[in-house]
Parts: sequence; structure tokens; C-alpha cells
Amino acid sequence: ATGRTIRTYGANQDITERRVAEQALRESEERLRSAMESSPIGMAIVATDGQLLSVNPALCELLGYTRRELTERTFQVITHPDDLVADVAEVNRLLAGEGDSYQLDKRYIRADGQTIHAQLNVSLVRDAEGIPLHFFSQVQDITERMRAEDEIRDSNAKLHLVMEIAKLGYWDYDVGTGQFTFNDDFYRLFGTSAALEGGYTISAADYARRFLPPGIESTVQAEIEKALAKYIRDQLTPISANAAYVTPVDSDVGLPKHLY
Repeated sequence: ATGRTIRTYGANQDITERRVAEQALRESEERLRSAMESSPIGMAIVATDGQLLSVNPALCELLGYTRRELTERTFQVITHPDDLVADVAEVNRLLAGEGDSYQLDKRYIRADGQTIHAQLNVSLVRDAEGIPLHFFSQVQDITERMRAEDEIRDSNAKLHLVMEIAKLGYWDYDVGTGQFTFNDDFYRLFGTSAALEGGYTISAADYARRFLPPGIESTVQAEIEKALAKYIRDQLTPISANAAYVTPVDSDVGLPKHLY
């Protein structure tokens, strides 16, 4: 043997697809980071055990923590204790393969100890083989909306109490179902009762037929539609039928759900 090299062996592997995939992944992650940083909605990437891996400025501002403080915590720690069970149940449902996302109205505890209400939207991110990688969460502050709804409920409760004390006939029109609901004093005004009329809830057509002069059935629906068309939040709008008034209740999409 002379020690001379007489042959060499080599192998080539095409890694073009892998490089393309890696580049696409980097670009996708960069777009996500950019979107998170500029979004006015709180966003976070959360590990499957609840650890906050990445958060955006909007979430930091909403919860009153620095980025570092938040990423040292889990979502369990910053969730209101009374809402934690429901949230964890949804997380476990996704990890068990029963869906890819969920939405939940929940409360968070801010760094200063205050409680805020938020709408949480969560999506589970999986790898190519379907293995859970992490969650992508969006958190939107709904504290003012919840406060407004509480004020409306309180106002309605007081209104009902006043009507009961004053023995005023009362009706409620459900915009979604087209049904009227009356109280006992309303029926007494017409010399009848809920038992005789088949209950406290009837249709708009039956209301007009039973309690209004003949020939004006169409007026009821026309007046309701007119009131809805002219609807302005918190403004009482006269309605001619029975010299009553119409006022919005529990509106959250720009239209009232009920008329009084």
C-alpha cells in the first residue's frame, strides 16, 4: 500500500424544499410579530402549560405589566379566580383534540389589583403532525360594555319596581321574537287577566286584535318599525299606540333588543 487516495465517495441531498420551508416560516413569524406589535388588541403566544411566551404592547398596557413581568407569568396567575375553571376547561378541551379555538368572556386581575372584563379568543397552533405547539390569544377590553349592561339592568329593575308600586300597566316588546309581554296591571286596565288571555306573552298581531280598536292592526307594526328606524340610544321616542313610550334596552350592536 502506498497510501495514495484512489477513490472518494460522497452524497448529495437536495435541501431546497427545506430551505424554502424554513424561509417561509421565518417570514410568517416576522409577519406575526409585526402584527402583534402594532395591534390595538392585546395579543399573546401562550405555551400549552399556560406560560406566556410572547406578549404585545397592547396587552401590557391593558394588564398594567411590563413585557418581562408578563412573560414571567402564566395566564392562570392573571385570571380572576372565579373564571379560571371555565378557561382551563376550554384549554384542556382543545388539547384533547376537541376543537381548534374558543371564545370566552372572562375577568383578569391587573398589576394594580383592579379587575377588568375582557373577551378572550384563543386558537391552538399545531405542527405538521398535529402536535399542539402553543396557543395564540387575543384579549379585548369589554369593561365599559359590561358596566353599561349592568347599569341598564339596574335601571330596568328600578323601572319595574316603580311600575309595580304605582300599579302601572306595563308592556315589553322583544324585537327579536316580535312578542309582547305584559304585567298584571296591564291586563287589569282592560278588565282581563293573564289566565284568561293565555299567559303574559302574545304576538304583536294578537295584541292589536285583542286590545286596540278594530282596523288599526297594521298601525302597531308600523309604529314599532318607525321607532326602530328613529332609534337613538338613551332617547325616549314617542309611540302613538296607547300613548306609550319606546326606550332601548340591552343594545350592544346599535339596535335595541327590547322596547318598553
